[in-house]
Amino acid sequence: RGIGTLRLTGSAAEPSVGTFIDEVYVGRRGTATPPMFDLQRVEVVRGPQGTLYGKNVVGGAVNLITAPPSFETSGRASLSYGQYDVRGGQDMLAAEAYVTGGLSDTVAGRLAVQYREHDGYSYNIVRDEVLDEYEGYAVRGSLLIQPGDRLDIRLTGDLSHNEGTGQSRKPEDDPTIPGLGATLSGGLRSPDPRVSESPWSQWEDRDTLGLTARVDYRLESGPTLTYLGAYRDGDFEGRYSLVGITSPPSLTDAANGQVETYEAITQDLRLSSAAGALRWVAGVYYLREETDVVDNSIATTFLSFLGPGSVGDILDGELLYEQTNVTTSYAVYGELNWDFAERLTLTVGGRYTWDDKDYDNRSECLDFGAQDDFIFCVAPLGAEFWDISTSRDWSEFTPKVGLDWRVSDDALLYLS
Repeated sequence: RGIGTLRLTGSAAEPSVGTFIDEVYVGRRGTATPPMFDLQRVEVVRGPQGTLYGKNVVGGAVNLITAPPSFETSGRASLSYGQYDVRGGQDMLAAEAYVTGGLSDTVAGRLAVQYREHDGYSYNIVRDEVLDEYEGYAVRGSLLIQPGDRLDIRLTGDLSHNEGTGQSRKPEDDPTIPGLGATLSGGLRSPDPRVSESPWSQWEDRDTLGLTARVDYRLESGPTLTYLGAYRDGDFEGRYSLVGITSPPSLTDAANGQVETYEAITQDLRLSSAAGALRWVAGVYYLREETDVVDNSIATTFLSFLGPGSVGDILDGELLYEQTNVTTSYAVYGELNWDFAERLTLTVGGRYTWDDKDYDNRSECLDFGAQDDFIFCVAPLGAEFWDISTSRDWSEFTPKVGLDWRVSDDALLYLS
């Protein structure tokens, strides 16, 4: 839809397409989203979605619904194996399995696991390291408790871990710019895209954890009262080579590293009607997120032997960029759907949201060489150091009006 999100590395940034796991919002997709497996279905809705999904996610929303426990016993397992015919053969292994069934007359459980690994298919000849390796696992367990005909309690916990050894990257000239680029002058780098000459060690490491509780109580009068509470946690760290300019040896070799931690608590209490020609839902919502990000850009050059104050001195160094953000959000919302004709549905809804962000930002330049005022900082930002704390709050009403016309079983026209 032409709607994107910039600066997602910023700790206060929010995606314009919302990601949800069992209706729980995940604000940091890269850090806190576990591998997707043993799903019941995936729901994708166009944006903007400002009523039920919140944040007025302009691009839309993706809701990943995990498979629930069943009182009927069943299970499944899959195993895949492959091999790359490169450098003697690299193995790939993928395995998934689940088992579900009744633990008593009122309790059912489900356990699902996933494991994936593959050997590296790239190689760093400078550091004698294999690149593009991967290993990861994920576990999800859930309980369905039905103490009575009107009450359903579902408890879900998941955790995952994955790690890898970075990527092989090559500098290339921009074919849209006339003339010869700097990368053409290098003759000592391998033309093989799977061979790396970076001086930097590369890696990535991520851990996720999620706990979700959902309680559905069907009232005698018909509506259902639902409570949805969740905690999500994510930790990520990694470093990636930025290749540098081929000279050779490289005029400057750079790398970017990132460490990110994310914690979120969500609370949602809502009342929804039973199925029928007139359907409605109304509720209150709370979200608290804390995101800590540390970026570092690091560069080195063979010209550092030229000494203090030289071009080599100013091309050597490191930039540290630290951010912390706490987001607190409250909302009340409601939506009504009315089938006023056999194939026509009117939707009316609204959400009022209060958002507050507390943001801290700190940056520092470090010099590898002799001069104190390192001016390059990998990017030409100057010898600056800043330490900023700020906060801001917003409130907004986001209404919705829509009309759906089911022309046939295979066609839908809508106006929103």
